[in-house]
Amino acid sequence: MGGRLAHYMVERGHFVTLGTRKQRKTPDWLVNGRVAIADWEDGCSLEDMCRGIDVLIHSAGMNASDCEADPIAALEFSGLATSRLIEAAHIVGVRRFIYLSTAHVYSRRLVGMISENKAPQNTHPYASSNLAAENVVLYANELGKMEGYILRLSNVIGAPMDLGANCWSLVVNDLCRQVVSKGEMVLDSTGLQQRDFLAMRSLCSTVDAFCSKSSDVLEQGLYNVGSEKSMSVFEVAQLIQRRCKRMLGFSPSIKRQQAKSELVSASLRYSCQKVEDAGIYIESSLDREVDELLAFSKATFI
Repeated sequence: MGGRLAHYMVERGHFVTLGTRKQRKTPDWLVNGRVAIADWEDGCSLEDMCRGIDVLIHSAGMNASDCEADPIAALEFSGLATSRLIEAAHIVGVRRFIYLSTAHVYSRRLVGMISENKAPQNTHPYASSNLAAENVVLYANELGKMEGYILRLSNVIGAPMDLGANCWSLVVNDLCRQVVSKGEMVLDSTGLQQRDFLAMRSLCSTVDAFCSKSSDVLEQGLYNVGSEKSMSVFEVAQLIQRRCKRMLGFSPSIKRQQAKSELVSASLRYSCQKVEDAGIYIESSLDREVDELLAFSKATFI
C-alpha cells in the first residue's frame, strides 16, 4: 500500500520521501523524491526523515497474521513507534498527519450498517494495535500539535510495486496467485461472508484529497474509506474468474466449503458518508486492479 501510494503521488508531481527501516535501492519510479532511513527507536532519526515534509502518511505496521503471532510487538510498534513519529513530526513542523487504519477495528465480522459512530469491539491484536495508534493521533489533535486524520480502510485490492511486498495473505491477492500457480481457486470457507472491497487507485485518490483539501472542509479525526458496495468473497472469486478468462484465456474453477441451505450471508454497508460530505468521491470499479494483480502474479509466480 505504501509503495502504491508513493508512486501515485510521484505521478501527480508531489515530492515524496519514502521512509524505510533498511537501506535499499531507490526505486526507478521515484523520479521526484528521496529514500530516508527511519529508526523507529530514535527520535532524531525520525525528525531527520520528517524535516521539510508538509503531509506525513503513516502506513507502516504489521499485518494481521504477524500481529496474532506477536501481539506485544504489534502494540509496541503501533503505540510507541507512532507516538515517536507524531512527536518528531510535531517538532519539525509537519502540518498534517494521515494514519491508515483498518475497518476491522469495529468487529471481527463486519455486518450491518457501520459508520464512524459505531464503537470498536474487535479485541484481535491487529485491531487493538491499530486502535492504539489511532488514539495517539486523536490525542495529538486534542493538543493541537497538527491536523490528524485517521482513515479506516476496508479491504483494499491492488498489485504491489515490488516483489518483496508482504501482501500475499490478503484474500484477493492469494486467489490471483492460486489462479496462475494452480489454475484454480480454493476458498477455505463458504465464501458467503460479505466484505467491502476498495480499488487501490480509489484509495490513492482519496488519500491525495486528504493531502490537498483545505482544513476548512475537513474535520479532524476518523473517516471510513471504502466503496460502500459489499460483495461476498465468492462473488469476488467469480470476478477474478471472469477477468482471468479475458486476461489469461482460461476460466479457473472455484472450490469452496459447502454451505447449509438455510445459511444466509449477513448484509454489510460500510458507510463513507463522512468522506462524501467532505466532497471526496470514491470510485468503486475493481476490474483494472484485478487485471493488474493477475498480470503481476503471472510474471511473479509462474
